[in-house]
Amino acid sequence: MITLRYKKLKTGKYSLYLDIYTTDDKGNKKRQYEFLKLQVSKDYNKIKNILLDDRDNMDLAEDIRRKRELEVTGELRGVKARMGYSGHLSVTEYLESVYYKTGNERIKTLLYHLKRYTDSEKLFFNDVDTVWLNEFKDYLVTTVSQNAAVNYMKLFRARVKDAFRQDMIPINPFDKFEMPQELESERTTLDTAEVEKFIHTPFPSHPHLRLGFLFSCFTGLRVSDIYALRWEDVVIEKDAQKKSVYYLNIRPTKTQKSSGKILKMPLTRPAVEVLKELEKEKKLDDNVFCKLPSERNSRNLLKLWAARAGVKKNVYFHAARHTFATLSLTYGMDIYSVSKLLGHTDIRNTEIYAKIVDEKKRKEIQKLPVL
Repeated sequence: MITLRYKKLKTGKYSLYLDIYTTDDKGNKKRQYEFLKLQVSKDYNKIKNILLDDRDNMDLAEDIRRKRELEVTGELRGVKARMGYSGHLSVTEYLESVYYKTGNERIKTLLYHLKRYTDSEKLFFNDVDTVWLNEFKDYLVTTVSQNAAVNYMKLFRARVKDAFRQDMIPINPFDKFEMPQELESERTTLDTAEVEKFIHTPFPSHPHLRLGFLFSCFTGLRVSDIYALRWEDVVIEKDAQKKSVYYLNIRPTKTQKSSGKILKMPLTRPAVEVLKELEKEKKLDDNVFCKLPSERNSRNLLKLWAARAGVKKNVYFHAARHTFATLSLTYGMDIYSVSKLLGHTDIRNTEIYAKIVDEKKRKEIQKLPVL
């Protein structure tokens, strides 16, 4: 068992260290400490709310703790699990540790498919090569849709790449693997009339799902960022007229390990109204949307809500992000501003929405009456 602990310094800050407590096969207990040369301003064993200035050090400390836990687990099994060779590191145990840290439901589903494919046998990284990856891909394609299979393989590739970067495994098996192609699919977008239908349709059994979806329509946040959004990410400033202006100050989850850029997003009045509706629960939880169902359940619940609202489209959470992008472009926002608000690092990702808007305009113009 490895626990992250804090030692208070004379400066008032806290030095982070690992408390490593192990028991070998013979029952011999051992305890050691490992200081990480990282400092934070609070003891987060006593408080939940991590300050923005401490987040990077806390994330790094947790990564080190997780890596050491995997290494120690390997050592206790008689396996050399350090930087030189970690091929016998369990894939499933590694992904379980990632799921425990992130709570990402997609990783949980990926684990389900891995265990089902291997028939619950323990899978080690040195078993995963190009041949194995192709066979697992074929299994996924016959089990889920082509695009779902592609997304699971992308998720698997990203987590394996993390393990390789952290020196947990000596090679990346995805280096020579050819990823399957994603089939082009229609993106669900809502027009203003349909968004209004959702606004005026209560969903009393899951109010935070309703508000979270609408907030995504008004901000373009991904579902992962909606789930992760905390009240400390909401910034209120005064403008020249002394009026309150609301911003989000977040590091989007998808870009944390790529660009790592912080996104400062001004909030529109509808988005602020959502926050104000949730403020009464602010003292109960640090998360803004603290009563969201699991991502897996959200899809079916959103379909139920759409039916009640009279919206006859394939509604899923990411459709809210598509909606924000297309409505922003439709009503005159330039593509570079939209790209920045969406947190895109490549303008080509935003151009997809511009094509959707252009195609919609072309179809609308065809409806004009003929003389």
